[in-house]
Amino acid sequence: KMAIALNSALPRDLTIRRVEEVDPTFSARFSASSRVYAYLVMNRRMPSALWRRYSAHCVEPLSVERMQDAASRLLGERDFAAFANELDPAHVTMRDVIRCSVGRARDLVIVRIEASSFLRGMVRNLAGTLIEVGSGKREPSEMASILESCDRRQAGPTAPPQGLCFLKAKYGERKDYARSSPVATSRRARGTETTEESYENNRLGSS
Repeated sequence: KMAIALNSALPRDLTIRRVEEVDPTFSARFSASSRVYAYLVMNRRMPSALWRRYSAHCVEPLSVERMQDAASRLLGERDFAAFANELDPAHVTMRDVIRCSVGRARDLVIVRIEASSFLRGMVRNLAGTLIEVGSGKREPSEMASILESCDRRQAGPTAPPQGLCFLKAKYGERKDYARSSPVATSRRARGTETTEESYENNRLGSS
């Protein structure tokens, strides 16, 4: 009954499917054990009038096989500082990527990633790097050196926001990270630029 009552007061693009009683300490955000995102890329010469609000557009042909090869190298508990837009040297950048897959549905390339949690900008920065791999601008094997560098400038550009889609949050045993990467902390303490803005400025300055 509560779901029906809530739906009557919500806008038409939001729907409550189920209501459950939870512990008073429950947080929809901080109690999640993992999150799942998708990133959509319309991969053809002409953009789509229907999908342009919900997907990025890439004219260059993308190899799903190369992108999947690169995506598989992201699995596991790793330091994702190179794919983050964070500035705080004390910020913990270790994350556990549980699944990362790349598939194609006709002209739509779909990157799907599940992790314990994500750093700011992480999914779009990963997607931008995978797109470069798919177009042949990078090799799948470069993922290892990018991760090891902990340097945002070594990864690809930030993919456009419209392709990003939050799919679901899962709840269960939550993994917490009590440490930051010594390499990432050292680099940021020395003033290494890791933000999206510094990356773009570096690309423009070297072009």
